[in-house]
Amino acid sequence: MIKFILWAVILLLWGCGREGPPREKDAPSGPDQVLERSTIIFTSEGRRTAVVYADRISKYLKGEKEVLQGVRTEFYDQEGGLSSTLTSREGIVFEGREEVEVRGEVVVITSEGLRLETPLLRWDCRANQVYTDSVVRISKGKDVVTGVGMEADPELKQIMIKGKVKGTIGDLPVEEGL
Repeated sequence: MIKFILWAVILLLWGCGREGPPREKDAPSGPDQVLERSTIIFTSEGRRTAVVYADRISKYLKGEKEVLQGVRTEFYDQEGGLSSTLTSREGIVFEGREEVEVRGEVVVITSEGLRLETPLLRWDCRANQVYTDSVVRISKGKDVVTGVGMEADPELKQIMIKGKVKGTIGDLPVEEGL
């Protein structure tokens, strides 16, 4: 029994004198992979729903995310036609949650000419919905609607602005005889 205690004390003292494995904060914080001028394709039930192009993609395996710089995303409708195009300075793809967040001068332009501008926009791939809690500006021609917070389909055909809604209608038809 005394031999066991003596060995335990020796091992304990020996172990305390050595450095342990590197702590997480000491580990390198850079990406595991870096890709230049790359493409990510999203599909649902075998149908292409979006294609993300990025000037640079930094992949972090531990966080299951990809950080994108210089982002352009094309959204596709049920028939496979291009429905809208998104651009932003940067974005994050959260692989496990199937979500994308873009930020920095986010602009979405639909095939019908509707334009959405916001500093931050999220896309839920599973629900195929875009949303934000930030300020939004939606315009088409001279018509402009602004507000705070928004939910919409990626085609921007059904849009709900959550609050502080203001609008300007610039192209009202003029009836003759008035």
